[in-house]
Amino acid sequence: MIELSSILSSELTILPQDESLILSNFENRAVKKNQILLEAGKRCTEMYFVKSGYLRVYSLSNGMETTLWIAGGGAFITSLSSFIFEMPNNWYIQTVTYCELEVISRQDHFDLLKECPKWMEFDIILLSKSFAMLEERMFHQLYTNSTERLQKLQSNNPDLFKHVPLQYIASSLGITPETLSRIRKKVNLIS
Repeated sequence: MIELSSILSSELTILPQDESLILSNFENRAVKKNQILLEAGKRCTEMYFVKSGYLRVYSLSNGMETTLWIAGGGAFITSLSSFIFEMPNNWYIQTVTYCELEVISRQDHFDLLKECPKWMEFDIILLSKSFAMLEERMFHQLYTNSTERLQKLQSNNPDLFKHVPLQYIASSLGITPETLSRIRKKVNLIS
Protein backbone atom coordinates (compact mmCIF):
# COMPACT_ATOMS: atom_id res chain seq x y z
CA MET A 1 0.00 0.00 0.00
CA ILE A 2 1.34 3.41 -0.96
CA GLU A 3 0.54 6.33 1.31
CA LEU A 4 -0.19 9.81 0.00
CA SER A 5 2.13 11.27 2.64
CA SER A 6 5.09 9.33 1.19
CA ILE A 7 4.32 10.65 -2.31
CA LEU A 8 4.13 14.22 -1.02
CA SER A 9 7.43 13.96 0.85
CA SER A 10 9.14 12.31 -2.13
CA GLU A 11 8.20 15.23 -4.40
CA LEU A 12 8.40 18.18 -1.99
CA THR A 13 10.24 19.51 1.00
CA ILE A 14 7.17 19.90 3.15
CA LEU A 15 6.54 21.07 6.69
CA PRO A 16 4.40 18.83 8.92
CA GLN A 17 1.63 21.44 9.18
CA ASP A 18 1.38 21.74 5.37
CA GLU A 19 1.32 17.96 4.98
CA SER A 20 -1.36 17.70 7.66
CA LEU A 21 -3.48 20.39 5.96
CA ILE A 22 -3.21 18.65 2.59
CA LEU A 23 -4.03 15.20 3.99
CA SER A 24 -7.02 16.56 5.93
CA ASN A 25 -8.65 17.49 2.61
CA PHE A 26 -8.61 13.88 1.40
CA GLU A 27 -11.20 11.26 2.32
CA ASN A 28 -10.30 7.57 2.64
CA ARG A 29 -12.51 5.40 0.48
CA ALA A 30 -12.57 1.63 -0.04
CA VAL A 31 -14.20 0.66 -3.34
CA LYS A 32 -15.23 -2.78 -4.55
CA LYS A 33 -14.03 -4.30 -7.80
CA ASN A 34 -15.75 -3.21 -11.05
CA GLN A 35 -17.32 -0.05 -9.62
CA ILE A 36 -17.81 2.93 -11.93
CA LEU A 37 -16.42 6.07 -10.27
CA LEU A 38 -17.12 8.39 -13.19
CA GLU A 39 -19.37 8.05 -16.23
CA ALA A 40 -18.88 9.62 -19.64
CA GLY A 41 -21.00 12.74 -20.08
CA LYS A 42 -20.87 13.63 -16.36
CA ARG A 43 -18.78 16.34 -14.76
CA CYS A 44 -15.77 15.06 -12.85
CA THR A 45 -15.86 16.40 -9.29
CA GLU A 46 -13.20 14.20 -7.67
CA MET A 47 -9.55 13.32 -8.01
CA TYR A 48 -8.36 9.92 -6.77
CA PHE A 49 -5.05 8.87 -5.30
CA VAL A 50 -4.65 5.09 -5.55
CA LYS A 51 -3.23 3.64 -2.34
CA SER A 52 -3.80 0.07 -3.51
CA GLY A 53 -5.54 -1.72 -6.33
CA TYR A 54 -6.05 -0.81 -9.98
CA LEU A 55 -8.34 1.60 -11.81
CA ARG A 56 -8.78 2.06 -15.52
CA VAL A 57 -9.89 4.92 -17.73
CA TYR A 58 -11.82 3.76 -20.78
CA SER A 59 -14.08 4.99 -23.52
CA LEU A 60 -17.17 3.34 -24.90
CA SER A 61 -18.07 3.81 -28.56
CA ASN A 62 -20.47 1.70 -30.60
CA GLY A 63 -20.47 -0.90 -27.82
CA MET A 64 -16.67 -1.19 -27.93
CA GLU A 65 -14.55 -0.42 -24.87
CA THR A 66 -11.09 1.05 -25.33
CA THR A 67 -8.88 1.18 -22.25
CA LEU A 68 -6.83 4.34 -22.35
CA TRP A 69 -4.96 4.05 -19.11
CA ILE A 70 -4.55 1.70 -16.17
CA ALA A 71 -3.47 3.19 -12.83
CA GLY A 72 -2.07 1.31 -9.86
CA GLY A 73 -0.81 2.20 -6.40
CA GLY A 74 0.84 5.61 -6.17
CA ALA A 75 -1.04 7.14 -9.13
CA PHE A 76 -3.44 10.05 -9.25
CA ILE A 77 -6.38 9.67 -11.58
CA THR A 78 -9.15 12.00 -12.72
CA SER A 79 -10.64 13.37 -15.93
CA LEU A 80 -8.34 16.36 -16.00
CA SER A 81 -10.20 18.65 -18.42
CA SER A 82 -13.53 17.95 -16.73
CA PHE A 83 -12.08 18.34 -13.22
CA ILE A 84 -10.39 21.66 -14.01
CA PHE A 85 -12.80 23.27 -16.48
CA GLU A 86 -16.09 21.73 -15.27
CA MET A 87 -16.97 20.43 -18.70
CA PRO A 88 -18.64 17.08 -19.42
CA ASN A 89 -16.18 14.23 -19.26
CA ASN A 90 -15.46 11.85 -22.16
CA TRP A 91 -14.32 8.77 -20.22
CA TYR A 92 -15.33 6.23 -17.65
CA ILE A 93 -13.23 5.56 -14.57
CA GLN A 94 -13.73 2.09 -13.12
CA THR A 95 -12.09 0.01 -10.41
CA VAL A 96 -10.51 -3.14 -11.86
CA THR A 97 -9.76 -4.61 -8.43
CA TYR A 98 -10.73 -3.76 -4.88
CA CYS A 99 -9.17 -0.32 -4.30
CA GLU A 100 -8.20 1.81 -1.38
CA LEU A 101 -8.29 5.43 -2.45
CA GLU A 102 -7.69 8.90 -1.06
CA VAL A 103 -10.24 11.24 -2.64
CA ILE A 104 -10.26 15.03 -2.87
CA SER A 105 -13.25 16.97 -4.19
CA ARG A 106 -12.83 19.60 -6.85
CA GLN A 107 -13.90 22.32 -4.43
CA ASP A 108 -11.44 21.21 -1.74
CA HIS A 109 -8.67 20.97 -4.36
CA PHE A 110 -9.18 24.56 -5.51
CA ASP A 111 -9.60 25.87 -1.95
CA LEU A 112 -6.37 24.13 -1.01
CA LEU A 113 -4.56 25.71 -3.98
CA LYS A 114 -5.39 29.16 -2.52
CA GLU A 115 -4.60 28.18 1.05
CA CYS A 116 -1.44 26.09 0.74
CA PRO A 117 1.48 27.00 -1.57
CA LYS A 118 2.90 23.48 -1.19
CA TRP A 119 -0.29 22.02 -2.69
CA MET A 120 0.09 24.43 -5.62
CA GLU A 121 3.70 23.28 -6.03
CA PHE A 122 2.61 19.64 -5.91
CA ASP A 123 -0.23 20.30 -8.37
CA ILE A 124 2.28 21.74 -10.86
CA ILE A 125 4.42 18.61 -10.46
CA LEU A 126 1.34 16.41 -11.06
CA LEU A 127 0.34 18.32 -14.18
CA SER A 128 3.89 18.26 -15.52
CA LYS A 129 4.18 14.51 -14.97
CA SER A 130 0.78 13.98 -16.61
CA PHE A 131 1.87 15.84 -19.74
CA ALA A 132 5.21 14.03 -19.82
CA MET A 133 3.43 10.67 -19.52
CA LEU A 134 1.02 11.63 -22.31
CA GLU A 135 3.93 12.66 -24.54
CA GLU A 136 5.74 9.38 -23.85
CA ARG A 137 2.62 7.36 -24.50
CA MET A 138 1.99 9.15 -27.81
CA PHE A 139 5.61 8.56 -28.83
CA HIS A 140 5.40 4.84 -28.05
CA GLN A 141 2.07 4.44 -29.87
CA LEU A 142 3.52 6.14 -32.95
CA TYR A 143 7.09 4.88 -33.04
CA THR A 144 7.26 1.47 -31.37
CA ASN A 145 5.66 -1.82 -32.30
CA SER A 146 3.31 -3.82 -30.10
CA THR A 147 6.07 -6.16 -28.91
CA GLU A 148 8.19 -3.23 -27.74
CA ARG A 149 5.21 -1.63 -25.99
CA LEU A 150 4.41 -4.91 -24.23
CA GLN A 151 8.02 -5.42 -23.13
CA LYS A 152 8.17 -1.87 -21.75
CA LEU A 153 4.91 -2.38 -19.86
CA GLN A 154 6.09 -5.73 -18.46
CA SER A 155 9.38 -4.27 -17.28
CA ASN A 156 7.78 -1.13 -15.77
CA ASN A 157 4.80 -2.83 -14.15
CA PRO A 158 5.04 -6.64 -13.95
CA ASP A 159 2.34 -6.85 -11.23
CA LEU A 160 -0.20 -5.41 -13.64
CA PHE A 161 -0.39 -8.79 -15.39
CA LYS A 162 -1.29 -10.52 -12.10
CA HIS A 163 -4.24 -8.25 -11.31
CA VAL A 164 -5.68 -6.75 -14.49
CA PRO A 165 -7.61 -8.73 -17.13
CA LEU A 166 -5.60 -9.19 -20.32
CA GLN A 167 -8.31 -7.64 -22.50
CA TYR A 168 -7.80 -4.30 -20.67
CA ILE A 169 -4.03 -4.53 -21.05
CA ALA A 170 -4.34 -5.42 -24.75
CA SER A 171 -6.72 -2.53 -25.34
CA SER A 172 -4.38 -0.09 -23.60
CA LEU A 173 -1.57 -1.28 -25.90
CA GLY A 174 -3.76 -0.81 -28.99
CA ILE A 175 -3.92 -4.53 -29.85
CA THR A 176 -6.43 -7.38 -29.59
CA PRO A 177 -6.31 -9.92 -26.75
CA GLU A 178 -5.36 -12.59 -29.30
CA THR A 179 -2.39 -10.52 -30.50
CA LEU A 180 -1.34 -9.95 -26.90
CA SER A 181 -1.39 -13.70 -26.21
CA ARG A 182 0.62 -14.41 -29.36
CA ILE A 183 3.24 -11.74 -28.52
CA ARG A 184 3.51 -12.88 -24.88
CA LYS A 185 4.06 -16.44 -26.00
CA LYS A 186 6.75 -15.35 -28.49
CA VAL A 187 8.48 -13.02 -25.96
CA ASN A 188 8.47 -15.73 -23.26
CA LEU A 189 10.03 -18.22 -25.70
CA ILE A 190 12.78 -15.74 -26.53
CA SER A 191 13.57 -14.69 -22.95
